[in-house]
Amino acid sequence: DAPVVHLTRMQSAAGAITFVPATNPTGALALACAFETTDSREHVVRLGVADALPREGVTIVRTTASGLWINLRQIRRHRRFLIVGLPQTPDRATPGGTLTVTTYGSGRLDLPMKAETTLGAKALLTGYVVEGRLVLRAENDPYSGTLQQVCDVYGYSETSWRDPFTPLS
Repeated sequence: DAPVVHLTRMQSAAGAITFVPATNPTGALALACAFETTDSREHVVRLGVADALPREGVTIVRTTASGLWINLRQIRRHRRFLIVGLPQTPDRATPGGTLTVTTYGSGRLDLPMKAETTLGAKALLTGYVVEGRLVLRAENDPYSGTLQQVCDVYGYSETSWRDPFTPLS
């Protein structure tokens, strides 16, 4: 079974939670985030395509060159999210390394990542809001596919896509 971590209500609602891949070489893995809000809307955020959502008002999720962050002050708007690794190597192999998850109070969780061949995208972590608390689950699923396929397997099927790696959201 995949490891599960429950954050306290305070950890779930203060500041932001960040996700940073530590790989060799640096930058060999970009992150994307599929998420669903409490109004049942689904979005996919990926660096260079949709860097932050929503585009108007307060940002819920933002990607950067070093990783991504989720605004926990907007936790009441979240229902669930999926962190996806996108290998940036020519052979699309997931580099070994660690996904470091950091909370506002400097709480830290390190998830080991195996070096393995993929079809371009791999689920790394899921998060759910349960009674105001954030529950994180490491996904050790061997399945890989395009970003669209991985999102679909995890139940994010309402997003429109330009191509298998480019969301329109």
